[in-house]
Amino acid sequence: MTQTTALPEQDKSQQTGNTEVSQAQPAVGRFAEIAEDQYTPEQQEAYRTFIDAEGLEQGAALPSAPLKIWMSNPRLSKALAPLIWYLHPTHNSLSLRERELAVCILTSKWHTPYTIYAHETFAKNAGMPPEMIDAAISGLPASFANEREQVIYEMATLRVSMIAR
Repeated sequence: MTQTTALPEQDKSQQTGNTEVSQAQPAVGRFAEIAEDQYTPEQQEAYRTFIDAEGLEQGAALPSAPLKIWMSNPRLSKALAPLIWYLHPTHNSLSLRERELAVCILTSKWHTPYTIYAHETFAKNAGMPPEMIDAAISGLPASFANEREQVIYEMATLRVSMIAR
């Protein structure tokens, strides 16, 4: 004979061992966004760092899904902020197309399908030809007619190869 026991009603969060599991609705894909009024002091500092890197006014909403997701890890957020600042169009001499060339090379090394797809789309929108995008994502040797894009491709590819070591 099998005995069944009715489970008690659960409130808005479940207890799993000592870890509370949020029942908040996902706002960024499967990830439940953290409300600003629920940031820890470390997350508040990371938020300020991101806002400064993006050149926004304090109190502004974070402009992209990755930033919202990275807020769950303040140490990672603070480490990424200088890169975000540098990649901001006003802080470097790269055109949008050149920036996306470099970003496609970097994201392909991380093997993150969504990021690769998103930046492949951005690259297409920036006017990058499909064969250039394929070369950047595949990591195969490539030759570009534009000398500046060739240098960016080679430098980003070299940098990615150094990360793998």
